Amino acid sequence: MHIIHLLYEGYSSKACAKILNLSPATNTSVIRLYNEGGLA
Repeated sequence: MHIIHLLYEGYSSKACAKILNLSPATNTSVIRLYNEGGLA
């Protein structure tokens, strides 16, 4: 959920991945799942 919070704060997807030390694929997957209905 940290990715979603950072995006809400105005960070780019690329910046979120770098800050959280995530691969771009993981970052994209989390954002896609959130957009499809949230994360459980």
